[in-house]
Amino acid sequence: MDNNIISIDFMNILATVVNLLVLFLLVQKFLVKPMHNIIEKRESLIKSQFEEARSTKAEAGELKSKYEDSLKNAHDESVAIVDKARQDAQTEYDRIVREADQTAKDMVKKARQNIASEKEQSIKEMKSEIGELIALAVGKIEEEKVSPESDKKLIDKFLADMDREEK
Repeated sequence: MDNNIISIDFMNILATVVNLLVLFLLVQKFLVKPMHNIIEKRESLIKSQFEEARSTKAEAGELKSKYEDSLKNAHDESVAIVDKARQDAQTEYDRIVREADQTAKDMVKKARQNIASEKEQSIKEMKSEIGELIALAVGKIEEEKVSPESDKKLIDKFLADMDREEK
């Protein structure tokens, strides 16, 4: 068995097969299973992170929707407040104008009444003064009544006295 003969040693093959089986089992137990477990844990972690990201995205979408709704409601509310303020201001303006108009009418009416009252009072005073003047004139005429010429002089004197008193 020396030179060029290939010999097959079954024991050697059997030992190699057993070594390979033991090596396979050891690799399987200490390398493949832990790696498989690590990979499964990583996959589950990645899946949970994806689920968490989806739920966070959904929550963010809901929050955005709520924010947009509240922003729209706030805008609508501000428009309503401004409209109500305008209506209230217009109502108050109309009320003030009506009151001012009524006050002006009342003042004009009172002024007219005062003018009429003062006019009546002035007429009464003038009548009273005219009556006194006539009585005075009659008294003077009766004292100095002698002739038509003296009557004329007396009336002229009376009128001249009246003009001086008015100035």
